[in-house]
Amino acid sequence: MVYATVEELAAALRVRVTPDNQALLDYCLAAAAEEIDAYLDRGAEVWPAPVPASVNRANVNRAVEWYKAADAAGGAVGSFSEPTLSRAR
Repeated sequence: MVYATVEELAAALRVRVTPDNQALLDYCLAAAAEEIDAYLDRGAEVWPAPVPASVNRANVNRAVEWYKAADAAGGAVGSFSEPTLSRAR
């Protein structure tokens, strides 16, 4: 069960829901919801309606990361290298 709508995810991504991206948006929401359930050790429990706002936002925010992960395959996301910005010493 996902905790946000495809329309909420599309709005966060600033894209429209189309037949071409519908499946990917659904998969990203589902993957994010699985992570939420695992983190909270929820199993098959169902949230009361409406779901808590924090769960909804976590589902959208993590789904955005899943959606953009393919674009970051070159190492931009999750890189452990030192930032290139200078630091005040």
